[in-house]
Amino acid sequence: MVSSTFIFVATLTVAGALFTGGAPEHKLQFTGCKKLSLLQRGNPANSKTIEGDDCGNVKQIIGKWAKAKQVGTLAGAASAAGSGANLASKNTDATIAAAKVLGAKIGLKDKIPESVKLAATAAEKASASASKAGSTLKTTADTFKGKFADFAKAISDDDIIKIKKETEAAIVASEDAVAAAERLLKKAGEAKKAAMNSQAGALKLIEGTLADTSKLSAMSKAVGQKATQAAGDVADLIKKSKAAAKKVDGKIAKAKEQKPVWEAYKGDLEGREKTADTSKKAVDTAVKSLGDATKDMDGKAKALQATKDKGQSSPNALLGQTKNLGDAEESIRKTDRALAVLRSKVLTMKKDEERLEDKIKETEKRLG
Repeated sequence: MVSSTFIFVATLTVAGALFTGGAPEHKLQFTGCKKLSLLQRGNPANSKTIEGDDCGNVKQIIGKWAKAKQVGTLAGAASAAGSGANLASKNTDATIAAAKVLGAKIGLKDKIPESVKLAATAAEKASASASKAGSTLKTTADTFKGKFADFAKAISDDDIIKIKKETEAAIVASEDAVAAAERLLKKAGEAKKAAMNSQAGALKLIEGTLADTSKLSAMSKAVGQKATQAAGDVADLIKKSKAAAKKVDGKIAKAKEQKPVWEAYKGDLEGREKTADTSKKAVDTAVKSLGDATKDMDGKAKALQATKDKGQSSPNALLGQTKNLGDAEESIRKTDRALAVLRSKVLTMKKDEERLEDKIKETEKRLG
C-alpha cells in the first residue's frame, strides 16, 4: 500500500521538476518555438484562451484583421464609386436628351445652337467615360470580392493598388460627368433666354411646346381610357371571386373534418381578391391624377395658343412669355410623371389580376 507521505513527496517532486526544470524530464517534440506547460501558461480564471503556443501567431492574427478591414473598406468604396459613376452617366444622358430637344425647338431651321451642341458633345464624352469607369470598376470589384474566402493569400498588393486606382478614376469620371451636365444645362438656359428675346425664337419655342402638349395630351387620354377599362375588368373578376367564395362557404358547411382545408382555401382566394382590389383602386387614383395633370397642361397650352394667335397681328406679344412657357413646361413634366405612375400601377394590377383569375379557375375546377 502506498503511503500518503509518499504521494505527497512524489507530488512535490513532480511540481518541483516542472518549475525548476529538474527530473523527471518531460520531452516534447521540437517544433521551432518554445513549448510551455499548462502550469507555466497560467491561464487566468474565467478567461477564454486559444490553446497552443503563440510563436508569433498573435501578430499574424492582428495583421490579418488589419488586412480584412482594409479589404472590406476598399470593396465598399469601390461598390459605391461604381454605382455613382453609372448613375452620373445615366443622369447626364437624360440631361443631354432634354437639352437636344430644347435646342431643336429654339434653333433656327431646327438646328441646335452651336453653344448647346458643343456642350452636349462634351457631356456625351464625359458620360461615356463615367459609364466605362463604372463598368471597369465593377469587373475589378467582382474579382476582388471573389477572393474574399482566402483574402490573406489571394488578394495581393497589386490587387489593392488596382482597385484603389480604379475607384479614384470612377469618382473623378462621375464628377466630370456631373460638371459637364451642369455646363450643358447652363448653355441650354442661355440659348433659351436668347431665343425668348427675339420674335422668331419665341414663336418657335411656343410652337414646339404646343406640339409637345398636344402629343402628350392625346397619349395621356388614351392610356387613361385603357387603364379605366382594365380596372373595370378587375372589378368584374372580383365579383366572380365573391361568387366562388360563397360556393366554398357551402363546402365548408358540409365539410366536417375537411373544414379547415376549405377555410384555408377560401382564405387564399379572398387574400388574392383583396390584393387585386387594392391594385384596382390604386389604378383608379392614378387615372384621376393623370386626368388632373392633363387638364392643367391643356389649360397652360390654351394660354400659349392664345399668345401665338395674338402674335400673328402683333409680333411683340410673343416676347416676355418666359413665365407662361415655364408653367407649360412644368405641366408637361407633371403629366409625364403621372403617366409613368399610372403605367406602373396598371402593370401591378395586371399581375394581381392574373393571380386571382388563376385561383378562381382552380376553385371552380375543385368545386366541380
